[in-house]
Amino acid sequence: MKRFFVALLIMLLPLNACAEDNLVYWINPDGGRYYHLDLNCPVENPKFLPLQVSMIKEELEQSENSFYLPCNICVDESHVVSVPEEIKETGMPTEEPAWEMIIDPKYSEYTLKDRYVEERPVWIDEHNMLAKAGWNPEGVFLSLPDGDVGLAAISANTLNFYRWGEDGLITEKSIEGKWQDVRGNTKGVCATRKTDENTAFAHLFDPAGNEIWTYEFNDPGRISGWYANPDATDGAGTYLVIVRVESDLRTAFCVRNREIIWQQNLLYGGNAFYAGDQTFIVAETTSDDDLYADIILDHRDMEGKSLGIKRLSGDGVVKSIHVILQNAETGGYTIYGRAVANSRQVYTVFRMELDSQMNQQSISVRDVDFYPDYNFSVITAPDGDAYVYCRTYDETYVQPVLVPFNVLEETESHGIRLH
Repeated sequence: MKRFFVALLIMLLPLNACAEDNLVYWINPDGGRYYHLDLNCPVENPKFLPLQVSMIKEELEQSENSFYLPCNICVDESHVVSVPEEIKETGMPTEEPAWEMIIDPKYSEYTLKDRYVEERPVWIDEHNMLAKAGWNPEGVFLSLPDGDVGLAAISANTLNFYRWGEDGLITEKSIEGKWQDVRGNTKGVCATRKTDENTAFAHLFDPAGNEIWTYEFNDPGRISGWYANPDATDGAGTYLVIVRVESDLRTAFCVRNREIIWQQNLLYGGNAFYAGDQTFIVAETTSDDDLYADIILDHRDMEGKSLGIKRLSGDGVVKSIHVILQNAETGGYTIYGRAVANSRQVYTVFRMELDSQMNQQSISVRDVDFYPDYNFSVITAPDGDAYVYCRTYDETYVQPVLVPFNVLEETESHGIRLH
């Protein structure tokens, strides 16, 4: 009897191996990036479920299918198909870039492709914009005294001031330090850095990289992380700096010539924007318990006096504001933001036009028709054109996308309004 079971086991081993080789994996060929064992896997966009196309292990190992990755929800380690060595080394298939299969074909012309450099910022000429791998386009265009275009940006731990030459970026000045962020306008920039757990600095520079003044934030035991979101009002020294403390409380400081003019605690989080014409808008979330909480917009003058308060509402969507621009002709404002609801597969961006009293005049909501694992935000170029910047959380396999706002299709408003 014992010999019988041993013989049976020997007979079954190749059968099990054969069964593993013929195991059915499901894929979404319409831009999908994962292979699944569950044809109704929730990772995929519901409009593609149930998945209709299947492959066996041998098919997934073929080079033309090597961009598919194992789903971390329904595929365990024992069923992961081996990845070719060239994919392990480069992080990208050698025959066909993965992003071409992930990005919706109608947006493929907006991928940054080979012009996207890993470490240093690059100028995307046709968009007159800046980009840096893994982050939102960042950096500040500068008007140099001789009329040339300059750039201030952070690379690794260095704050760099560049000049655009015929052959690309030319480094004019580099300043080492634990730099965190750089923002501003063509007349000057504010760069922020951290020296230890309790001390942070905001530095104001002119376009040539000469320091005008420095402000030190020294609050022992409270500063755990911080970033700046400043913009100059006159090119000579008024900025907003946001500081986050241990309890997640954020404080917006308005600093001018080494002095705090006013400050505002943001109990549930938020941000602050320079709104033009020597005014600022503080955007504060109203609750940390409700994902769909309204946002209060407090319009302030340079001295901190409130010029009016508005509330941004929506129907079951998480709202955030990314850009506020002043319209020089009308005195009104343009607001760009995002409204999402993961449970309902709602991924939208919006543009809202306001008059000089911040009364809503119109709204346009656009559908960001990518995939649920995309992180996206609205940014604006120096000429005022708006773009939706998208990237996946897995930067290795996908090139970012920069889509003009007006290219996206309009959709319902989801109740987004300012009142």
